[in-house]
Amino acid sequence: MVSLDLASIGYFPEPDNNRMKYFPQEDVKILYVADTIFLSLPVTKKASLLHQIVAFNDNYILTNRLNHKYNTDHLFIFDWNYNIVLEATPASHMPKDRENVLNIVKTRFGDCSELLEMVTKNKNEKYKWRCPLDNIASLKCGEKDFLKTLPK
Repeated sequence: MVSLDLASIGYFPEPDNNRMKYFPQEDVKILYVADTIFLSLPVTKKASLLHQIVAFNDNYILTNRLNHKYNTDHLFIFDWNYNIVLEATPASHMPKDRENVLNIVKTRFGDCSELLEMVTKNKNEKYKWRCPLDNIASLKCGEKDFLKTLPK
């Protein structure tokens, strides 16, 4: 298990050891956890932290970043040069945030039916704490393969 907080990453170094070890996020550029990829990307012009790669198409990269101060998810959209196209947009369980996330995904990823289906399903989920981007990891929605540009 891996745990991300505002500035650090926690992990269990041994399966039978229940003491987490921590190290700063700023020391990590990329983190692979099962099928989920976290990449160090800007959160402001001066600071970068780990973002979960949710999906990508030929123009954009959609990420999710948990804001621990407010305990809510935020989506970001980047171009392929890692410039912020859409910054820190709330992606919480609140109905207006769920609707807004779906509209953003329709606008930037409208031709990706699989992503639209998954976000719509999460949006309509009865479980009240679900983020609209939950359970979506590194989904390819175009011809270009963003994953091939990442170090192994």
